[in-house]
Amino acid sequence: MTLSHVTFPSSMAAQAQVSATPQAPAPLPQFAWDSLYAVIRDTLWPPISADGGPEEGESARGEPPALLDRIKTLTPDDGWLAHSGKKSDSDAMDVDDTDGEGEGDDPNDGEDVDGGPPGIRYISLKAYPTLAFEKLAQEVDWRGDKATFVIRHEYGLFMEHAMSRLSSPPDDSYRARFFVTGQPGIGKCFGCYYFLFRLLAMGQSVFFLNAPTTVPWPATVKALRNSWVLVDIDEKTDWTPPEIFNRARCVVWTSSPQESRMKKFLKTYGAEKWYMKAWSSKEIAAVTERLAIDQTKIMGRLATGGPVARSLFGGTPVPTPESIEKDIKAALRGNIFAFVPVDASGEGIQPVHRVFLIQPLVVIDKGSERASLQRTDYSAEFLSAHIAHTTFDLAQDHFEKIQGQLAAALDTSTTRSVAGKLVEAMMHRALTRGIRLPAVFGAGTVAGTLKLIGKAGTFVCDTASADIAKRPLYLRPESPNFAAVDAILATDNKLGLIQASLGDSHRRDFGMMLRIMSRLPRGAQVDVSCLGDVIYCLVGTDPERVHKLVAEASRTLGELKMFDAQKLSKELSMRHTKIAHRRLSTFRVVGYTFHHEHGFKEVS
Repeated sequence: MTLSHVTFPSSMAAQAQVSATPQAPAPLPQFAWDSLYAVIRDTLWPPISADGGPEEGESARGEPPALLDRIKTLTPDDGWLAHSGKKSDSDAMDVDDTDGEGEGDDPNDGEDVDGGPPGIRYISLKAYPTLAFEKLAQEVDWRGDKATFVIRHEYGLFMEHAMSRLSSPPDDSYRARFFVTGQPGIGKCFGCYYFLFRLLAMGQSVFFLNAPTTVPWPATVKALRNSWVLVDIDEKTDWTPPEIFNRARCVVWTSSPQESRMKKFLKTYGAEKWYMKAWSSKEIAAVTERLAIDQTKIMGRLATGGPVARSLFGGTPVPTPESIEKDIKAALRGNIFAFVPVDASGEGIQPVHRVFLIQPLVVIDKGSERASLQRTDYSAEFLSAHIAHTTFDLAQDHFEKIQGQLAAALDTSTTRSVAGKLVEAMMHRALTRGIRLPAVFGAGTVAGTLKLIGKAGTFVCDTASADIAKRPLYLRPESPNFAAVDAILATDNKLGLIQASLGDSHRRDFGMMLRIMSRLPRGAQVDVSCLGDVIYCLVGTDPERVHKLVAEASRTLGELKMFDAQKLSKELSMRHTKIAHRRLSTFRVVGYTFHHEHGFKEVS
């Protein structure tokens, strides 16, 4: 049977059963037509084939022609973001192939984690005004001829996942229910519009909810059985979709990761979570070009508020120093690592989402060393370097409380990175105030500090600074997502690669450390050619955990040292393997605990 859009009185759009004539459908009882949805349905609904069903696109899971024909592709130049040091942390870790020793590409820069086509797809809402409804209509009101609906790669990935689950369910009891979530402001609502358009173009019946409502049961239940239900509601309530929608073929709710809502929906519907990535530099550059926005404005917004479309392109005010400080202080008053706190009324509030960036969790397969995204869980990074440094400054009055929270946070994959950055900040503050370095580095004090701007394989620093020649020199990565290490310490005859946010140790980490060494001469004027002692220094707060991590890292390093140059090349996907092999032979692993008042203590 064929179905068509109607609207509930409380602005819920749905599908109604039609008569034998698809062009003149009749609404369900107690439903009324909404002309806007009818136009969208008429625009996208596929023609009827000879067998009476809708004509399909290039494949059952491909984008149907009615939608595909309206999508254009823009291949933007995001070099201005890369060169500014403001490139989005959603991007792959790239490596400068022009380094002096050209050690090769990141072996884990794969599509499993960071993949995506170079072109960014979009629909011009000027060219197709009938598709401009809800918030898309607001884009037209605001942007006029430049109004653009970006079809994020994330949207297509989710639809492929959902349809794959429907066609090949994991077991007989499986029901397709999804809670699509992620950082507020990255386009989950627009993703729901894409899901709606794609389903309509497939000839798939669909209910679309954009406000809490009651549902007339007798009129709806039969239509639900072969339908999808899309829920685009993000209000701060305990509302969940009426249980009648559990009769649907597939249910998708796009929402911020509000803990109480998520738990209730997962319990009631048996749903699975699917975390969406924040915006990539390509996406940011594409919209900047389409909307003809000054690049310097976007760089300033990105530096302050991170890769969040809502603040980048004017959907909400750009965070001010005052608002950022207020949000950070609110997070510090409680447990800064509790990412979804609750207010006095029991409602979920999310000030920490204005401090941290929520991303799908990256996991490493222990056998293949391949990185992949675990979409059912998340990890957190600081939203921007500016917010990270402001947090470090404001955290000084809370170090005693934070010290007590660190052990649990460092032992949890979702909070480990943020906790490690705070350990490094506490460490650096103590070192610049006279706390002595770990004994393995000579137990002196830090003579100078420089910031590393950029990613692990491409960083630069202020080489005009007087500190550049000082030793020991403490190098602090500016990027919240700098790979493999949290800080670098250069002495006259030793190199310290300091890691405070380590989970499991992997061979790929040592590959990235070798790349960092390759970059140091050009990026920070640190000569590594004659170093005979490279120290991988693991720092934490719990002696037992540090001991365990040191043992694991030492084991991994020992395995790599057993390889000849050719096998090392294969394992780490590196060129100039004789140089890498020689350098790796100088590595060793040590562990220390750190307290902001007492300093470093070696873990035996």
